[in-house]
Amino acid sequence: MKNRLKLVAYLLIGRFYFKQLLNNEKRINEMNKTNSKTGFTLMETVIAIGLFAIALFGILSLIDSSLSLGEFSENRSKAINKARQVMEEVRTVIENNGLSITHGADSWATWISANISSTIPSEQISVTFPGVSGTIPNPLPVKVNVSWSEKGKMITHSVEALMTNR
Repeated sequence: MKNRLKLVAYLLIGRFYFKQLLNNEKRINEMNKTNSKTGFTLMETVIAIGLFAIALFGILSLIDSSLSLGEFSENRSKAINKARQVMEEVRTVIENNGLSITHGADSWATWISANISSTIPSEQISVTFPGVSGTIPNPLPVKVNVSWSEKGKMITHSVEALMTNR
């Protein structure tokens, strides 16, 4: 039946127009075939969302690591500055009073708590004179320790110097 209609159409409209009609019909059929195969299936969509979630998780973990390293760097910088500040105070006391250690551990702890603000979590600052017992050596070894807690782990920064009478 379809072939008879095509024959009748061919006879009525002529050969040239009939070829154009057939070409248009072929194009429409090809477009319908390709359009039916486009689009995403549910499985492809789920896989794409999964990959996106994994990538997003990776990026967020990198941001978290970067922020924690920034905080660690900031705390370390503060500790270095505090150790230098305390060492300068020890140097000033030794220049004014000589090498006699009139400031014991309690005196240094009192001075530190009165003059240095605590800006690092669980911060502890101590001044020691390693190897000194009895007579005071010249030069006098001085050690300043700044300790703090970082993610449940104690971190210590130390500054050591040898002080002499000037």
